[in-house]
Order: sequence, then structure tokens, then C-alpha cells
Amino acid sequence: MRQLPATPAAPPADASAWLDAFYVAVACRQQARADRLCEVPLEVLRQDDSVDAYVLHRIDTLQTYWSERPMDDVVAKLLDTMKASHPESLTHAPKDFSDLIDYQPVALFHRLIARDHDAFAKALSEAVAHHGTYWGE
Repeated sequence: MRQLPATPAAPPADASAWLDAFYVAVACRQQARADRLCEVPLEVLRQDDSVDAYVLHRIDTLQTYWSERPMDDVVAKLLDTMKASHPESLTHAPKDFSDLIDYQPVALFHRLIARDHDAFAKALSEAVAHHGTYWGE
């Protein structure tokens, strides 16, 4: 495996790139990298004015969860994420992208923390179907 050098982000940070990097770190079981990503202050990520508020709420939720803070805090932040992703709150993302693509990880995370395996399986199936609908078969 080839190691790439770490370089500091130049402001403003890219909130969408943070999400991508976090998901890759978790999928690759790189806990130290995910830990470092969770140390990025939300204030720095808020400098990215190209994303809707729900993206920043989602990052806040993930940072709270990954940092093993109380589940009540995680749930409150997840609810904020869901509220901020309503179509009337969108300023950047197209409604169909928000509904069919960006909301799906939020729905899956909700089922994950609720430990509702059947609902998670259903939400995953729906997420895959929505992905196909948006991007094409």
C-alpha cells in the first residue's frame, strides 16, 4: 500500500470532501484517520459556503457519534440534520439530489443508532434504488 503525505487544508475547508474522507476512513477501518477528521472544528467547515446547512449538521452528528459523546446529543443533532434537509431549507443542492442521494446516509445512520436491523435493511435497499433512480441504472 502506498502512503500519501498528509497536507493541511487551506481555508475554506470543503465540507463535502470531509464527508467523503470520513466515510472512506471508516470503510477502510482507519480509526486514527477518522479520529483526526473529527478534530477538524465545525467552525472551519462552516467556511464552506457552497453547501446547505444540513451537510454541516450531518458532520456535527457524525463527529458527536464518533467521539462517543452521549447518545442523547447524537439524537438531537441527527434531528437537526433531518430538519435542515427539508426541501424548503435548501439553498444549494437540488431537491432531487438532496432527497435521493444526500438524505440516504442520514436515514441509514438513524436506523443504525436505533439498532433496528430490519428497518436498516429496508433503508439500505431504498438507498440503492434511489441511487439508481438519480444516477441512472
